[in-house]
Amino acid sequence: MKSRKEIEIEVRQFFTNKQKLAVQKLDNIIRAARANQEFNNIYIRLNELNYLIAKKKYDRIDCSLEEKEYAKLQKKQVKVLKDLNFQEQDLSIKYECSMCKDVGFIGNVPCKCFRKELSKRLLRESGVDYSSLKSLSDFNPNICKDDDKQHKQ
Repeated sequence: MKSRKEIEIEVRQFFTNKQKLAVQKLDNIIRAARANQEFNNIYIRLNELNYLIAKKKYDRIDCSLEEKEYAKLQKKQVKVLKDLNFQEQDLSIKYECSMCKDVGFIGNVPCKCFRKELSKRLLRESGVDYSSLKSLSDFNPNICKDDDKQHKQ
């Protein structure tokens, strides 16, 4: 039987793998889209503009021309993506948990999804079928009344 510490390590590894998979999916989509020359040129220019805008803002230099070009290229990128049968949202990582972004922690506090996965594994390790568990609203306090009478005798 595994210890709680061993199960916690497994759950941490589970979340590490989960996040890597989400990033890998995005990388695959970008790689496929960048195979198209037009998309690739737009992608490169957007990255250049992103850096240039940030640098100019840091140096307190007007960057309105670059921002206009950036907005124009973003619209063009969306059109090219649609032509390639992708959607704009395909260029962002899709996490199962929006709170922790599949890390399992928010800062140094375990996220609700981490606690749920840990509980599920702890129950499974103890022999409890997680899928058969009901919520507290289904709990019947009268179930134990007969047992209470026997214990008092």
